[in-house]
Amino acid sequence: MYLSAEGEPQFHPPAPFDRSELEDEVVVPEPGYSKEVLLGYLEHCRKKLDIVMAGMAEAWIAEPVPSLIAR
Repeated sequence: MYLSAEGEPQFHPPAPFDRSELEDEVVVPEPGYSKEVLLGYLEHCRKKLDIVMAGMAEAWIAEPVPSLIAR
């Protein structure tokens, strides 16, 4: 979510994940995520980070980070 250009209300993680992981009271899915699914999500995040880093400009870096206000 933190690598996305959109804000939290518009964020949608890739399947099989959903927005339930963003809730204050996290409930572990049944069955839990497999190692392969978690490694796939890690790869998704790494690719997203590469895209964000490649698009960074000095002006963007100098901007303040949006505050993480309690939901």
